[in-house]
Amino acid sequence: MRHRRCASAPIRPLGSLASACLALSVLRCFIGDPPSRLGSDPRRSPSLGQSALAHESSELVEVDVFESELVKRAKTEVLPLLAERSNMGNRKLRAAIESIELDQEAFRMSTPLLSLKTFLATGSAAAVSGLATVLLTSPSLFVLAPSLTTIIFLHCSYSESAAARYKAKAKFNYGQSSKIASTAEGSLATAEARKVFFPFGVGLTAITAAACVTLRIFNEKVGSFFPEPAGGSFSTVLAGDNVILILFALASVVGASATSLTYVSTRAALVMDDMRQSGARSDWEASRLPKIIKDPTREDERNVVIFTILFCFLPLPFLVDGFDLSLADSNRLLFNKAVQQFLDDASVAISASAAAQAAVAFLLGEKDFTDAEQRCAMQSKQAALAEMFCAQAQQEAAIIPVRSAFSAVARGGAELAMEFSRALVALFPWGAVGQACQAILNAKLVEVESNAATNEARIVKYGPKSTRNRNAIDASLIEFGRLQKEVFSPDSEIKKEILALRPGELKEFRIRSKEGRREVHLLAAELNMYSQSFTLGNQRVVSVKNTGQGNQDVLDEQSLPEFVQKEFLDPLKKELDFTLAEGVPEQWNSWVTTAGVAAATAQASPSILGPDASQVILPLVTGGIGLLTVWQERVGREQVAYAKKDAALLLRQHAEAESLVGLAALSAAALPTYVAVSAVASGFSCVGFLAEFGTMAWTFELPTIAVSMMAYILSLERQEQVEKYILGVTRIIGGKPPRRARPRAQLLWLALPVLVMLLPETLIRRCCAANALLVAEIGFVIANCARQVSFGEFYTARTRRVHSRTDAWAQIASACSRILPLTSALALSNTLVVTSLGAVNVSFGGLFPIFGLGVCVKAVQRAVESQEAAIITSKEGRDCQRLQGNFPPYPELHVQDEEILEKPIQFGEGLISQLWPSQLRATVMRRVRRFLRMFDEAKPEETFYQRPEDQVVRRVQDDLEELRVTVRGNDPNWIRVGSLVGILTGGSILAPFLLSELLTEVIVPLAGTVLTVFVVYAESDSRSCVAQAKTHAAQVNEQMSTMEELVSISSLWKAYLLGMVGVADCNAILGLVLKSPWNILKWHPHLVRLQEVSQLLVATASVILCGSAAGRLLQVREWAQGVEKIAADNFNQKMLNGIRQTSPKSVENGSGALPTSRRQRIFAIMAAALPPLLLLIFPLEAELAEKAVNSTGASALVVALTMMQAERASCKAERTQASCKRAASLCEAFANRAEQQGALLPFNSAVAIAIAGVITFLTELNPIAAAALTILQAMSWLVASRKGVATKFESLASLQVRSRFGSRFSLAGTAISQRFKRLLIG
Repeated sequence: MRHRRCASAPIRPLGSLASACLALSVLRCFIGDPPSRLGSDPRRSPSLGQSALAHESSELVEVDVFESELVKRAKTEVLPLLAERSNMGNRKLRAAIESIELDQEAFRMSTPLLSLKTFLATGSAAAVSGLATVLLTSPSLFVLAPSLTTIIFLHCSYSESAAARYKAKAKFNYGQSSKIASTAEGSLATAEARKVFFPFGVGLTAITAAACVTLRIFNEKVGSFFPEPAGGSFSTVLAGDNVILILFALASVVGASATSLTYVSTRAALVMDDMRQSGARSDWEASRLPKIIKDPTREDERNVVIFTILFCFLPLPFLVDGFDLSLADSNRLLFNKAVQQFLDDASVAISASAAAQAAVAFLLGEKDFTDAEQRCAMQSKQAALAEMFCAQAQQEAAIIPVRSAFSAVARGGAELAMEFSRALVALFPWGAVGQACQAILNAKLVEVESNAATNEARIVKYGPKSTRNRNAIDASLIEFGRLQKEVFSPDSEIKKEILALRPGELKEFRIRSKEGRREVHLLAAELNMYSQSFTLGNQRVVSVKNTGQGNQDVLDEQSLPEFVQKEFLDPLKKELDFTLAEGVPEQWNSWVTTAGVAAATAQASPSILGPDASQVILPLVTGGIGLLTVWQERVGREQVAYAKKDAALLLRQHAEAESLVGLAALSAAALPTYVAVSAVASGFSCVGFLAEFGTMAWTFELPTIAVSMMAYILSLERQEQVEKYILGVTRIIGGKPPRRARPRAQLLWLALPVLVMLLPETLIRRCCAANALLVAEIGFVIANCARQVSFGEFYTARTRRVHSRTDAWAQIASACSRILPLTSALALSNTLVVTSLGAVNVSFGGLFPIFGLGVCVKAVQRAVESQEAAIITSKEGRDCQRLQGNFPPYPELHVQDEEILEKPIQFGEGLISQLWPSQLRATVMRRVRRFLRMFDEAKPEETFYQRPEDQVVRRVQDDLEELRVTVRGNDPNWIRVGSLVGILTGGSILAPFLLSELLTEVIVPLAGTVLTVFVVYAESDSRSCVAQAKTHAAQVNEQMSTMEELVSISSLWKAYLLGMVGVADCNAILGLVLKSPWNILKWHPHLVRLQEVSQLLVATASVILCGSAAGRLLQVREWAQGVEKIAADNFNQKMLNGIRQTSPKSVENGSGALPTSRRQRIFAIMAAALPPLLLLIFPLEAELAEKAVNSTGASALVVALTMMQAERASCKAERTQASCKRAASLCEAFANRAEQQGALLPFNSAVAIAIAGVITFLTELNPIAAAALTILQAMSWLVASRKGVATKFESLASLQVRSRFGSRFSLAGTAISQRFKRLLIG
């Protein structure tokens, strides 16, 4: 051995110097002239804060900001990683998404709408219409026809109130579920911020333990690193090596104590105290995260530190017998070589025990955090599903105000037609009946969908029905079971049936078990066929279709070298190029320079200190660089945790505001019914003087006054509640509250009936005028409440939009930090490998510090990027109502439409046979029996039947779960990587038996290190997929929120129309009241001019009102059309550049109108004002009173038509926004499922790192046992890789969700009854 050293002596110094020059040159490449970065001085960034616009502005313009290095990096490197692989399994993913859409449409079409309640409601409306038609033939009772039409309007208004009530309940329940989920996310982010010390604590203890082992090995081989002085008289108790070893051991104890304290602090943020757990009513409630995060007590911290120290010093009693103190008498200075040897062994044992203690704390902390993260992801997923059903209820309820407006038009048309033709009047009640029946059925659907949203929200609070809580260990065991079924799948008849399908043929498999349906999906994918699951009745069905062509989603076969080149070498080359181009951030120059100098010194150590001393220097320098690398993970992940906490706080504020808006909408839900009741009372009050009933007229007048006044008082009470809730919204999320109504002034309106009694009219007409005034005031109350709710909806939408941007930047920060666990694992593994090579003289030992330096630079770059994104996150979420100038770099996705797997055509199946003369009698009797069955008592077993809302919730859950189980983990790439893992594991196991001890001590730790890298790489890759899926969810959420802002502004303009409708109706009744000559004219004939002026003023006001309503309609249409402009896929900043935005306060102040062309305004105003104006002028020979009645009646009809057109435009916009909201919710549900699947990966990485450390230290003691531990690492990779595949698949599903739910459902395969039902419910 000595001869070899002498022979290589001239070569080693030259190699060492060359390696040192290489390290310094690489360092110069890193540090020289770093490019300007946003995070270098974020306070000087011109794009932050300066482009923020106040929410009081009338126009919000998105400014093109300068693309920083972070934005360019996110666009080119961070986000497109998953998009590049989005062609994998696209057809299967789109089929799963379409299954959810089809199931929701099937639920909508299969909901039983025919019940006794709906039959009575629709039958009563039809009866009223028939009565109106009959009364038109009576010469004295025909005047009741418009009033009876108003009763039909009451049916529509009641359905509108019911639908608004159900929609408000769904919104409130979604807000509550989102509040629970966001609170849990905030607690989880706090725990994540606390646990970021784990990697550094484990790295510190592992590296110090490795340093102790290195120094002891050096002492055993060579002697003391610091030689003892000559002569026993100058001998000391401790050698210099002992001092260094003791310092390293104490450092490891400190690191273990800090890691244990981190575990205690993390657990305090994840687990409730014992008192609350004991008071919980279920396991789900007991395992919820605490709302208020508390720190561990001083006593707990003290006990943990004492226990950690005791555990670290526990091996010392077993080493006491290793020396004696017999030389204490002869040597007064107590120098004893055995004492020093004991201190060496004790330092190694203490550091190893501290490393084990830190590793155990790390594993326990990651396990607790994994369980909590899975729970939070599940809650967020359920909250997203609750929002999806809430959006579906909103989409269903959007058409009902249009139907109510149509009924109001029918009412106004009937009143106007009474002046011209009775036959024409007969048409209007039946048109209103059709709308009333449809509104009743729509309200029933809204109720069921609202109940479904409530059921999903209930799961968030009370947990799923399954009582089993699967932790990290259970999830790992389940993956092994699924892998066994995939590898050893039994032969079945299903494959033969699928193979027998001809091109274009379709076959349905009705299989109850989830695993059976999974087998069908996997076989169809294996045979390049198209499969899709859906629910038919109460049975899950899998349809398989032979498309006759190869599956486009199947990857081309690649050879192993091509696979390695594409999956490993090319990304590595890209990372190296980016690392060299970016350089070292300025704030870390001194640290990286020191690390580079240390690496260069380590290269030159063989020529300066000798080869033996270099074997000590290399591990120490590599370990120091590794510590700097691991510290970057702490820095980066801590910033990411705080960014997530900011996003969770914003989401919680939005959830609380959403709940209050739901309560405000719930309070305002009854107002359409109140105004309809008042309109009915007002209509019947007119009958008293239009018909010649004599004294019976008072039977119409007195009750109507009481009803109208009661409706008005109830409206004022509801208005006060609405204003209170909206004021709470503005206090939570900011924004200037709308102007409140003056209660005293509105209460004075009750004095108007008294003043009206002073008019020179008959008492009956004065009562009718009082009723009309109360109807107008209720209209103003409705307008004010709608205005208040529009303010609240705008502010919540703006908060959601700010949260979307904040969450997007938080996910970009998370994507930037995804590589930090991998760099930490590489740094630790690099240190452990160079430590294991300490007993072997290798010529390539100088490469380890250089490799560690490169990894350290990459970690520094990514940590700084995470900090920059976290800074932007903090600035974006600073104000809930203010958009900053940092538009997130959302990914550009290209989603192509695929054919929908349609069921076999069943058009008219059985219809002809049922209508055949021989079967007609049986068909009629069957229908009659079904009708009579509605009046039967409910059977006892019907109590256990699932309600429609329960069925749809179960269907959606089945669709989501079935998407997961259709993933095959053993794709070609997985098999190739698995082959490498198998080779490494098998080689490690065989190495102690086939190779020398020297090679075994090198191969086994190296294999454990590579296996660890595979496991951590799976985590890194999956986390990046989750981040991109959540970024896409944030993109669709911002798109939806922007639409909601536009819809709320459109609703704000529409709110003023509600008051105009009430005024127009009041003017029409006043025109009728003023038609007959005043009684006072008998004594004062000169007052006839005053009556004519009054008639003219009322008619003129009505004409002006029509023009003003037309102007409002233009604004409603313009703002509603803006929703369609941003409804396309790939929402980006360019879409917003053509959209003018404003705030509700600007609209309230009169400065928030969209510019329209002058010709369009003139045409709209003239078209609205011309009919009442012409009726006021013509015929010229008619009396002014008659023309005023016609003009005011026409004005009421025109304003009602204007309101209906505004409702139609608003309905279209609201449905588009609700469709995008459903898509955003589904996208978020998939992203949360991906996060739930990937929650296990950090725990697997921690297990792999801990096992790698054990392998390194155990190799010297028992190589066979150390080699056997690689089996555990391989099993950990199996779980991590399969969970990684599932995470990527769920993330890809999130990316495949379009920006709005499509309506591409063909009617070709539906029966006539289903077509009629679809037409009936719209």
